Amino acid sequence: MPADPFAIVSRAQQMVEILSDENRNLRQELEGCYEKVARLQKVETEIQRVSEAYENLVKSSSKREALEKAMRNKLEGEIRRMHDFNRDLRERLETANKQLAEKEYEGSEDTRKTISQLFAKSKSESFSGSIDIFHVLIDKESQREKEKLEAELATARSTNEDQRRHIEIRDQALSNAQAKVVKLEEEVCVLFLGSI
Repeated sequence: MPADPFAIVSRAQQMVEILSDENRNLRQELEGCYEKVARLQKVETEIQRVSEAYENLVKSSSKREALEKAMRNKLEGEIRRMHDFNRDLRERLETANKQLAEKEYEGSEDTRKTISQLFAKSKSESFSGSIDIFHVLIDKESQREKEKLEAELATARSTNEDQRRHIEIRDQALSNAQAKVVKLEEEVCVLFLGSI
């Protein structure tokens, strides 16, 4: 029995429709795959940016830590130097006080000798004249000691003021360094958050 040409054509049309539908479905799947690939590439790019930002953050953090360590070491050295300087000043002050005490003792010995001489002299001269001489000697000795103490006090004040200025300069340097570190940390955070 010969094949019906209408049946063959109908069958061929059905096959074309089935293939067209399948082709359309495959195209939609392909487009979906393209979109997924595009999204994956975008995610890959973002991951790369975040990775670079993280590496920069690590480098910046390492630099900051190295800077902080250097500043800390420098300040600790300066503090040790100041402690040594203060210890030397205390030792010098103690030495000066001992010398002053010794000189006061020597001065009091000299004064006793002078008083003895004045009393001995007062037997041969008028008593009031001896007392006047005694007062002059005491005034001269007091004036010498006063001038010496004022000079030592002025030196100590000057040294103390110099030391205070050094400490203020170091404090200012430390504050500036800390402010720079904080600013760098803020910039790194802004860069890092901006890249996400």
